[in-house]
Amino acid sequence: MTNQTQIEKFVSQLKTASTKRQYKAVILDFFAVTGKDCETFHKKDMSEIEKAVETFINYLIKKYEADKLSPKSVGVRWDGLRSYLLFCRKPLQKDFTKIINKRLPKRKSISKEKVTTMDELREIMSFADITSKSIILCLLSTGCRIDELLSIPLDDLYLDDKYPHIYMREKYMKNGETRYGLLTQEAVSVMKSWLKYRDKYIKNKKGVSETTKANDNRIFPMSYENFNHMWNNLLEKCGLNQKDNRTGISFRHIHTIKKRTRSELSSHPELNESWVHLFVGQSGYLTAEYRHKTLEELGEMFKKVEHLLTIGGTKNNKIQSEKIQTLESKVGDRLEDIQTLTGEIREIRKTNKLLIDSVELNKIKYEKLMEYTVRLRQIYSKMSGENPYKDENELDEFIKMEEALFEMEKNNGYVKALLEKRKKRKDDD
Repeated sequence: MTNQTQIEKFVSQLKTASTKRQYKAVILDFFAVTGKDCETFHKKDMSEIEKAVETFINYLIKKYEADKLSPKSVGVRWDGLRSYLLFCRKPLQKDFTKIINKRLPKRKSISKEKVTTMDELREIMSFADITSKSIILCLLSTGCRIDELLSIPLDDLYLDDKYPHIYMREKYMKNGETRYGLLTQEAVSVMKSWLKYRDKYIKNKKGVSETTKANDNRIFPMSYENFNHMWNNLLEKCGLNQKDNRTGISFRHIHTIKKRTRSELSSHPELNESWVHLFVGQSGYLTAEYRHKTLEELGEMFKKVEHLLTIGGTKNNKIQSEKIQTLESKVGDRLEDIQTLTGEIREIRKTNKLLIDSVELNKIKYEKLMEYTVRLRQIYSKMSGENPYKDENELDEFIKMEEALFEMEKNNGYVKALLEKRKKRKDDD
C-alpha cells in the first residue's frame, strides 16, 4: 500500500468536494513536514504519532505567527489531521487534544474582503469567455458555492423546465441537504451556449486522459483550482485583484458572489429572511414552513426577483424594476376600478332592460286603450239615438269594454267621464 493509496482511501469517504480538496492537501502537507510515511505511520504507537502531530502543530503555529496562515486555516488543518488519524484508527487522546486546542489561535476570518458589486460583475463579465460567464451566472443565480457547482452532473441540469433550475443533491452540498438552484433567463441563455461548447472544452483539456475526459459528466468538468485561477485572471484584467497583505487572498474572492446574491435578494420588499436563506441554500435558518416549498412555489417567487440577479443590460435594472413594480401596482388599482365600474354598468343594464320592458308593456296597453276608445265611440254614437238600448248585444259589448278600460287605466279621465255619464243615464231611466 503506497502513501497516495492510503490518502486517497481517506479522501474518498469524505462528503463534499471542498472538504476532499482541503483535507487531502492537509495530509500531504503533514507527511511532507514530518517526513513520515502513511504506509507505516498508522502502525506506530501513540507516543510516536503524538510527537509527529506536535511537530506539525508547531509548524502551523509558526506560519500563523509569520502571518502566512489565518486562524481559520490553522483550524481547518487541525480538523483534517484529526479526521485522518481517526480514519487510520489512531484517534488522539482527549487530554492531548485539549492541550493542542489551547495552543491554537481562536478561529476567525482575518482576511479583508470586498463583496463584488453588480457593476464590478458586469465589468468582469466583459472580459470573460463562455466558460467563465456560465459559471459566474450560475453562482450568482443559485447562491451556491463554487466547489458545489463544480460537482454537479449534467443530468441534474434542467434548462427547459418551466422553472429552469439545477437539482442540487445532498451529496454535493456542504450542508448535506438537497435543494433547487433556480436560474435566471440570462443564465439559461448563456448556459445553452456553454453546453454547445462543452465537448470542445473537454477535448482541448491538457494533462487529462481520454478515458477521464469521456467519463466526466459534470456540468463544468474542471477543478476548483482551475476556475479560481480563471477568476483571479479576470480580476487582474479589470484592475480589481487587490489582495490581503497577510493572507494573500484576493479581497474579491470567488465566494463573495454568494454574498452578492444574498444582498441583492434581501433588497426586495417581498422577500423575508427565510426566503433569502432558502434561495441561497442556508437551510439551518429555515422553519418547517419554508423547508417544504415546492419547485412551483420557488419558481413563482423567483420570477419576481430574478431581475435583481441579472448582470447584462442597463446598469439601472433595479431602478427600472422599481418603476415596473409601481406601474404594476397602478395597473392593479385601475383593474379594480374597472371591475367595480363593470359591475355598476351590469346593474344599470338590468335596470334599463326593466324600463324598456315597462315601456313596451305601456305601449301595448296604450294601443289597446286606443282600440277600445275608438270602438266605444262607435257604440256610443249608435246608442245616442232615441232608444240607446235597442241593441242588447252592443250594450253588453259596451259594458265589457268599459269595465276593461276601467281596469286598464283607472285614472283615464275620458273613461271616468264616460262611466259616470252611463250611470247617470241609468238612474234617469
